[in-house]
Amino acid sequence: MSRHCAPSGVQRPGSVDWCPRRAGRAAGAAAGATVVATNWTVYLVRCRDGSLYTGITTDLDRRLAAHNAGTASRYTRSRLPVKLVHEELGFTHSLALKREAAIKRLPRCGKLELLAKKPAARTSKRPRRGPRPQTPL
Repeated sequence: MSRHCAPSGVQRPGSVDWCPRRAGRAAGAAAGATVVATNWTVYLVRCRDGSLYTGITTDLDRRLAAHNAGTASRYTRSRLPVKLVHEELGFTHSLALKREAAIKRLPRCGKLELLAKKPAARTSKRPRRGPRPQTPL
């Protein structure tokens, strides 16, 4: 028996097999819709000593600020400042963890090849919104 579920014989009013951990899943399944958050980002930063650090986050600007403040990870704390060199957007948490692990398994030369194949990471803090301005002919 899970510590989150009511013991058998004890039921909450209005439900037969109520469990707080399963309540959200049952509601989503009953509605027929599965909501999957795809807002996770896999990123690589280059540290001052030239080493590469791979991580995941939902807020890249906040995470980079934390790295450069020395509060994000022990590895980057002693190798400040860090610079964003690669990002991959649109992952679920599970897929982001798997992609991070796959990148971490690559040897250094494999990570450098990944950096060479992909376009440079964004340099501004905020992505551009809306269409590009028209230039006069």
